[in-house]
Amino acid sequence: MCTQTTYNPGKVKLTPKQRRFIEEYCVARTRQGAESGLFLNATKAAIVAGYGKKTAAQAASRLLKNVKVQAEVNARLRSLMEKSGATAQEVLERVSRIARIDVLNESGKLHNVGETRVVLSALELLGKYYKLWTERQEVGGMDGRPIEFALPTMDDSEDPRLPEEGAP
Repeated sequence: MCTQTTYNPGKVKLTPKQRRFIEEYCVARTRQGAESGLFLNATKAAIVAGYGKKTAAQAASRLLKNVKVQAEVNARLRSLMEKSGATAQEVLERVSRIARIDVLNESGKLHNVGETRVVLSALELLGKYYKLWTERQEVGGMDGRPIEFALPTMDDSEDPRLPEEGAP
């Protein structure tokens, strides 16, 4: 019989470095990195938490794959979202409303540059959310599973040359 273990955020034993990483990764601070949009950057969070600069990217990757750290990050982000009083759906709806603001007047010219920037930022956020501008395409088969290909194999008796190379 299989027993399912439950996870209690905040009650799991984590090292001080892991706790510091989680804090840095989850909380946007008013420092140079946060102002430039670099918060939620795992490598930067690992460096601030005390991991070496040369190995910070690998440490951050390893930390984010750690089930305990991952669960704590999710719990922390959920808590921050609850404290903000806004759900993901509410944020999406508000950004959508901002993106729909008409920035052109009757003659087709821009009303105001500041308002246009806000609308463009909202459109960019929506585009990222809906993955409109990705360089890597996600392709999946039935139910989102990976597509499997069966490639033919060659016997040792077959001639590996292409027909134009002189194979009979």
